[in-house]
Amino acid sequence: MTRVLLIGLDGFGHDFSSRAFAADLMPFLADRARAGIFGPALSTIPPVSTAAWTTVTTGVGIGKHGVVDFRRRDMADYAFIRPGRLVSSADVRWPRVYDLAGEAGARCFVLNVPVTFPARPVNGVIVAGVLTPPGSDRGCWPPSFRKFLAGYAYDLDGAIPADLPPLCRRLGELAASRARVAAAALRRERFDLALVVFTGPDRLFHRFYAEAYAWETRADVPPAAASYFGTLDAACERVYEALGADGALVVCSDHGFGPGPSRAFFVNRLLRKAGLLSVRADPGPYALNVVLAGLKKLLGRGRPLPVNWRRTVAYGFPLYMRWGGVVVNAAGEQPRGAVAPEELPAVTEEVGRLLTLAAGDEDDGVRWIKKREDLYRGPATADLPHLIFEAPQNVVISEGKGPGPLFSRYADPAKKGEHTKEAMVLAAGGAMGAGKPVEATLEDVAPTVASLLGLGHGGMDGRPITSTAERPRFLP
Repeated sequence: MTRVLLIGLDGFGHDFSSRAFAADLMPFLADRARAGIFGPALSTIPPVSTAAWTTVTTGVGIGKHGVVDFRRRDMADYAFIRPGRLVSSADVRWPRVYDLAGEAGARCFVLNVPVTFPARPVNGVIVAGVLTPPGSDRGCWPPSFRKFLAGYAYDLDGAIPADLPPLCRRLGELAASRARVAAAALRRERFDLALVVFTGPDRLFHRFYAEAYAWETRADVPPAAASYFGTLDAACERVYEALGADGALVVCSDHGFGPGPSRAFFVNRLLRKAGLLSVRADPGPYALNVVLAGLKKLLGRGRPLPVNWRRTVAYGFPLYMRWGGVVVNAAGEQPRGAVAPEELPAVTEEVGRLLTLAAGDEDDGVRWIKKREDLYRGPATADLPHLIFEAPQNVVISEGKGPGPLFSRYADPAKKGEHTKEAMVLAAGGAMGAGKPVEATLEDVAPTVASLLGLGHGGMDGRPITSTAERPRFLP
């Protein structure tokens, strides 16, 4: 059995990785890319980290594993219009590749993979990833491993620094801490499969996209960012050396980055103006009702501008940033459904036409609209909006339904960079050849790992990236 190390680099798009490797900012990973397979990989829709990393580790899409956001939304009782609890490992409906490997007798080490809290029993060790409450006694398995986590942080603690140098310094310390824990564990005990995810790059690129991600030449990279990339590269090398140079290395990201949004699109204002969304009439001035409803929402006793579901045909909400969804208030699916099953195709077509025509200017228009069954497959598809759409990179979807324009200006200093669908994958060692270009999806990562371990990957949506077999693409 070939030993395998899967490293995750949150936010490392193929475009950025190619420039960083060529500029010698990350010499270890650049060497591995030249020695093996390296190329772009399509992320999930939406390309949000919880969904994407779950696809990476299961080999299946959102329609099967069921994780689409950082929070749960229940489509059956209108709870989709307000975020629910944080997602957890219990929400993942499909076995992860380390579960399958463990069942086959492989010892597994898992560190900082998103949506793994609370840590569940594995044949080996698991230290949960982001969304783990600080100090939780359910953040690792077995519980006895906690003695090796002194000084370890699940994520950035406290306020995130507003300036580039201190943020890079803290992210570097976090990367070094992960490498220290992982390398020590891999040297204490032989593991057949190790998974380690570094989430720091995502924190950096959101806030300093232009400086840290979008540079053109090596000379444009700020020294603090260059130092962090070097630290991250050294952390990857340290973990790899601890596993053993005879092992196979797979590196992937969950998404890439592009410029942050500058415009907001209020999808429910569009539906309301078209008569498809009805807001319950409340006595008193509009502004007063908004304030009172907002207070109720804060106290968990209501939500702003309550919807009159008996008279509502469709409701829209953001999936993630420029990706949005529209739910049809269908009888048989929703408790107060107003749309008969035979009317569903015509309603979805009408909503799609409205979205296509909605644009503040020529740069605002919706890029594509898909039915959920055209994007996803599996039992969790029924928990997703009937229609999914993508806006331009400069637009963020808002669910606001009060009076106002369809589009407005948007600015968020924490969103100077935002996710794109182009991730990357790198594989070297084991049975991997050298210099092969690859076009993959994130669904292909887990089958690749399973194949390197000598395990089957039946039931997964993807295939090993060494395969040239044609397969259907579910991403536009």
